[in-house]
Amino acid sequence: MSEAAELSAIHGVLDDPSLVYGSVLSSEMFTSPARRAVWDAILDLTHKNLRVDETTVLDRAPSGMHDSVKYSLVDAVTGPGSPSNFDAYQAIIVRDHENLAVRKLGKRLAENPEELDDILRQLSMSGARSRWEHDQIQSLDAATRMIERMQAGLHGPSTGFKALDKAIQRLVPGRCTMIGGRPSMGKTALASSIAIHTKVPIGMISSEMPVDQIAVRWLSQMSGVPIHEAQSGMSQKQWDLWNNAAEAFKDSHVFINDKPGITPTDIMQQARKWKYNNGIELLIVDYLQNLNAPGEDRVAQIRVAANLMPQIAKQLDIHVIALSQVKREVENRNDKRPMMSDFDGASTIEAAADHMVAIYRPWVYNKSEPPKVAELSIVKNRHGPVGGTVFADFDPKTTLFSESSERTATPF
Repeated sequence: MSEAAELSAIHGVLDDPSLVYGSVLSSEMFTSPARRAVWDAILDLTHKNLRVDETTVLDRAPSGMHDSVKYSLVDAVTGPGSPSNFDAYQAIIVRDHENLAVRKLGKRLAENPEELDDILRQLSMSGARSRWEHDQIQSLDAATRMIERMQAGLHGPSTGFKALDKAIQRLVPGRCTMIGGRPSMGKTALASSIAIHTKVPIGMISSEMPVDQIAVRWLSQMSGVPIHEAQSGMSQKQWDLWNNAAEAFKDSHVFINDKPGITPTDIMQQARKWKYNNGIELLIVDYLQNLNAPGEDRVAQIRVAANLMPQIAKQLDIHVIALSQVKREVENRNDKRPMMSDFDGASTIEAAADHMVAIYRPWVYNKSEPPKVAELSIVKNRHGPVGGTVFADFDPKTTLFSESSERTATPF
């Protein structure tokens, strides 16, 4: 059973190497030296963002194992196996590995009863160790590396807002930021503004706005040409600005999925492929309440969608920005600035998010206010202080958010 599952798992990963992200398999779980070498090569190639195929895996075969690795690859690719069934193959491999470990300990106990205490200790630890398990030395090393990166300013892409970077420590990989606001506050505009400022590979899931509208918005933000003028007719100067923005957009690394009714499973699969094929460092999901998540009611559906976001961030080691609606009740208050409890599905989102940012533009409710003023309130911050406000400038003609030219952030 193990051999067939191991070959099928290798077959599945060769067809879709992005499956490695989120896998719990380690080479020690494979039952032959050749298949262990194959899996080690796959993990090494993936870690280095290199292509995984039969040639590259074979190239990493240890000295003296070239032929056995080659035969294992042939057996894998010519045998059964499908990426869609990878989880089933993985479960068989883990189960058989743990059963084998228990049988070995049972045999040792039968031969050496005096070693009962030591065998019981090992039995309690006999579960397969995955890449998610770390001892105290490894944990300390990880913490030290993280602090060093943060002190050097190398711990994640910038949001493009100095005060926001200071509040949330930039877009740290493995973390999740939820951005909430009422309609017309600019949730999508803020997310795309951050994406433009970061200049790193980005994936965007848009469950509501089609790709042509997204691209037009981004080009307007990048060029400074108002959207309505771009659609109705541009001057020669505006055409030049638009074409320059188009060239810059062409050279960027932005990937968009605008599938209607996209499911959480679809998002995980798409994010894995973008991570493997394109090296994305930021995933934007627009928006939680519009995803086609399973569940008996709306609350359960939001829970599934919200809980997926930190899972993607952690498994793929990227930052995830998920947009969220804010409940209508906020408009019945005198102070219409959203609080954490105003997010639609607040309890679930609060538990899932590392950071929660609420957008408020006074002009939306009071036309005597300056239309460019925007407030970004940090209503949750798992890794720092809360309650501060980052002020931003908003250009309603292009929907671009930028650092405030007049106001500084309130203390955090």
